[in-house]
Amino acid sequence: MSSSSQASSVVVQRYAKALIELADESKKLDKVEKDLQDLNAMIQGSDDFSSMIRSPLYADEALMNAVGAIAAKAKLQDITANFLGVLVQNRRLDTLPRVIEAFNAALAKRRGAVTVDVQVAQDLSAKQKKELQDALSKAMGKDVAINA
Repeated sequence: MSSSSQASSVVVQRYAKALIELADESKKLDKVEKDLQDLNAMIQGSDDFSSMIRSPLYADEALMNAVGAIAAKAKLQDITANFLGVLVQNRRLDTLPRVIEAFNAALAKRRGAVTVDVQVAQDLSAKQKKELQDALSKAMGKDVAINA
């Protein structure tokens, strides 16, 4: 791993940890987790949104306006919306997908769950993901978090 990717990984871990701590202090951890699942689905489902968060060409003000509009439309928690604003201000919005991954992994570890990476040929529906998660949990005798 190169030193820049190590530094980037450390940054991602710190953002994820900070978000978990803020959400936990506010007693909104489950709601923030749901927000991040929704954001991840938006990233996966929209090439425009995915391009916007990865592109260095957008001005901070334009990104802040876009992120604010998305947060309002998706009815994200204040913590989540503010967190997105911090990412924009720090020019780290491009790390959002990795922060979501790190958040999910840290939260699963905190809850005593095992994270399982699953590669699939097609996206799983929520029902299929839940069924797979239940089957793996039963087989392993532990809570399982799926990263599909």
